[in-house]
Amino acid sequence: VKDIKWGALIKLMDNPAEQDKNPEFKRIKDLYQGKTKGEDEILIASGIYGGEKLTVNKFATGMTIPQSILPYKNGAYVAQGSEMFFLDDTNKDGKADKRTPVLTGFGFTDTHTMAHSLVRAPGGWIHFSQGALNKGEIKAVKSGESTRIDYSKTARFSIDGNHIELVTAGLQNIWGYQLRSNGQWYLTEANDLGQSVTPAEPLTAFKGIGNEKLRPYQQLMPNRHKFRVGGTGISGLAFADDTSGSYPEEFRDVAFLANPITSTINCVKIVRNPDGTITAKHLPDLLKSEDDWFRPVNIEFGPDGCLYIADWYNKIVSHNELPTTHPDRDKTHGRIWRIRHKSQKPRSIPNLYKVANKDLVKHLQSPSHWEKRAAAFQIADREAKELAPALKELVTNTSIEKTVRIHALWALEGLGSYDQKTIATLLKDNDGDIRRETVRSLQTFKPTPDEVAALLSPMISDKNVMVRSQIIRTLEFLGKANQQTIDILVSFCHPAAPNNNMGGGYEINFERYLARRALERYPSELKAYLATPEAAKHPEGKRVWAQQALGQQASGSFAKQWQSLSKKPLDKDTLVIVSGRSADQAVQKMVKSYFANPKNAKHIAQVALKHAADAYTPSVGYPLTETAMTLVRSGKKEDIILGLQLARTYRITHLCPEFAKLIPAAKDETLKREIIATLSHLPKPFAKQF
Repeated sequence: VKDIKWGALIKLMDNPAEQDKNPEFKRIKDLYQGKTKGEDEILIASGIYGGEKLTVNKFATGMTIPQSILPYKNGAYVAQGSEMFFLDDTNKDGKADKRTPVLTGFGFTDTHTMAHSLVRAPGGWIHFSQGALNKGEIKAVKSGESTRIDYSKTARFSIDGNHIELVTAGLQNIWGYQLRSNGQWYLTEANDLGQSVTPAEPLTAFKGIGNEKLRPYQQLMPNRHKFRVGGTGISGLAFADDTSGSYPEEFRDVAFLANPITSTINCVKIVRNPDGTITAKHLPDLLKSEDDWFRPVNIEFGPDGCLYIADWYNKIVSHNELPTTHPDRDKTHGRIWRIRHKSQKPRSIPNLYKVANKDLVKHLQSPSHWEKRAAAFQIADREAKELAPALKELVTNTSIEKTVRIHALWALEGLGSYDQKTIATLLKDNDGDIRRETVRSLQTFKPTPDEVAALLSPMISDKNVMVRSQIIRTLEFLGKANQQTIDILVSFCHPAAPNNNMGGGYEINFERYLARRALERYPSELKAYLATPEAAKHPEGKRVWAQQALGQQASGSFAKQWQSLSKKPLDKDTLVIVSGRSADQAVQKMVKSYFANPKNAKHIAQVALKHAADAYTPSVGYPLTETAMTLVRSGKKEDIILGLQLARTYRITHLCPEFAKLIPAAKDETLKREIIATLSHLPKPFAKQF
C-alpha cells in the first residue's frame, strides 16, 4: 500500500473489517492468495558447486513477495503475505503445478515483518517467525484449528497441516531463526538492543513490541549480553555446525549475523551453559563492505560448508527513511556471495533424493550439518522403517559424535520407531543435549503416562536446566496424564525466585511457569491428584501454585487457600494468585479487609509496584483500590504518594475524583505533581473534568 500514513496503518492493523473495505488491501490480499498474479518468481539454481555449469529454472511464477521457501519432497512450502501454502511439482518437470493452502489469516499491514524464516524441525513440525507489527487469527485450512499471532512470535505447524501453535513470544523482528545441529534453537533481534542473538527454548517470552507473553504469569527472559553489534535490521543468522570440512574450530558456536544497515557480517560467540547462564562475546566482524549498497539480508551455510549471503544490493535499505515510491529504491539488482575459508577443500555434494534407503544411514554420519539433516528427514519422509535397527545402534553408540546421534534420534522419531530400552539408555547419557533431545522425542513417540513417569521421575533434578525444562514441556505436549506425571509437574511448582537472573532465578521462574501451564492441560487429573496423600507430601506453596492451573475451577478452594495466605505478608506469588481470581466478586469480598488494613497497606503497595509486570490484570484494581485509598487517607505525604503511584500503575481510574479533591489542600509541590501526574493518566475526556 503506497505511502500510507503511519497512524492510519496502525489503526488498520487492529481492524480487519476496515482492511477488507480498503481497496488497496483487497488488491494486495488477492495477490497473496493467488487470485491475481504477481511479478515475483521462485528460482532453482543448479550447478553452483565444483565448477559445474550454472543453470536456473523457474519453479514458480506469479508470486508476490514470497518471504520464505522451504523445499519438501517434490515441492516447497512458501510463506507469502497472508498465506502459507505448498507448491507441488506433481509431474516432476521442475515446475510447480499445484498450490495447496496450509495456513491463512496472517496480518500483512507491515510488509517487512510478515511470516518468514521457515525451518523444518523433528517430530513432524515446521517452524516460522513473524515480525512486530502484524496481527491475525491464523487458521489451519485442513483442520480449522486456529491461533492468534499478534506482534512478534515464532510458531509451528504440523507437516500434515492439522495443527498450529505458538512457540515463543517477543523480540521486535526475528529475521534470523536457526535450529542448530545440537537441537538448540537460536533467534536474532533485528534492532539488537543487547540481544542481537539469543538462545530460544520453546515457550520462552522476550521483551518486545506489544510485550506479549504466552501466559500472563510468565517471566520474560532477561537480556543476554551488554554489548551491541549495531544496526536496526539484523536480518539473518548462521552457525558453522559442520564437524569438519567447513570453517575451522575457532568459529565453533559463532553466530554469523547479516547486518544490512551497517553492510557487515557480524560475529558473536554464544553458548547456553548447562546451569542456564549464557556466555557471549562480540568478535571482530567477518566482513565489512566498502560498498554501502551491500545489504546482506539472509545467510546460510550450504552443503559445501561455505557461507552463502543473499545481498539485496540497494542504495536505500530502510522502510522508513524515504517513501516506498522513491525512485532510488532499486528493483533490479541483487547478488549471492559465497565465502569459503582458505582451509576448506572442495567436497562432493550428494543428491539425497536419489540415494538408496540403505545408504542413508551412512550419509547421516557425514561431518556436513546439511547432509546429516537431509538424510534424517529423507529417512522419515520415505518411511524407511527397515533402517530402525541400524539407527538404534547408531544413536546409542557413545563413541560417535553427538550430533550424528541426535540426527539418528530424529530419524527414529520420524519413523515412529519407539523402543523403551533405547530411550532409557539415552536418558542416562553423559551429554545434556542427548538427554534433552531424548526427553523431547517422547512427546512425538507418545508412550503411556506410566512409561513416561517411570522414565522421567529420576531426572527431575538433572543438573542441566534445559533438560529439566524439556521434561515439563514433554509432559504438556504428551497430551495425556496420570497421577505420577501430575506429581512430577507439581514438583516443579517452585516458589517465585527472588530475582530473574540467568543461571538461577530465571530458571526457577521458567520451570514454575512451564509447570502451571502444563497442568492447565489436565484439570480433571490435577483436581483428583490434589485430593491424594501424595499431593500432601509437597510443600503448601507448591500445591497452591499448582491449584492456579485449575482456573475458575479453583475458585471454590480459594477460601481455604486464603486462610493460609492471609496469615503472612503479601509476596509476589500471593499477589499473582489474587490477581488471577480478582474478577470473582466473592474473592474481592474475601480479600477486602486484608488489602484495606493500614498495617498491611504500605507493604502491599511496595510489592504490587515491584511486580506490576507480572501481577497486572484489569480486575486486580478492585482489591488494590482498598490499599490505595487507605494510603491516601492516611494524611502522610509519603503514604499518599505511594497510594497515588499504586493507582497510576494499576490504572485505578475510578478513584480520580477522590484524588482531585486533594489538590486544594496540597501545599507540598512534590505531592501536587504526583496528584497531577495521576490525573494526567486518565483518558482525555475524563482528564478534562479535573
